[in-house]
Amino acid sequence: MIEGLRNESLMNKAYNLIQQGKYHDAIGYYDKILESDSHHVNASYGKGLIFQRWGMYGDALEFYDKVLELDSGYFNSWYGRGMVLGGLGRYQGARGSYDKACEWDSEYVDVW
Repeated sequence: MIEGLRNESLMNKAYNLIQQGKYHDAIGYYDKILESDSHHVNASYGKGLIFQRWGMYGDALEFYDKVLELDSGYFNSWYGRGMVLGGLGRYQGARGSYDKACEWDSEYVDVW
């Protein structure tokens, strides 16, 4: 229970840092969470998102795939995966990821 509260607090701090554009600081909080819980879906997603924003598509894809191994219905990872694959010129894979995202949230316009 205490570990869960600690991780929730660290997630909130990381989220606030991302909102301020302080990605290096935010990734440090995600790393702390993943040290204690390597299966923390939201921290893994957060690292993927930061790597995507930095243009480190290979690293982003690794974390998005990790999230999807843990939770195959995580819409944002399917969407982020599609964005990354598109950025890598892997359009067929991007399309497949967007299709999966649509299975989980068919109302999200950006996927179309």
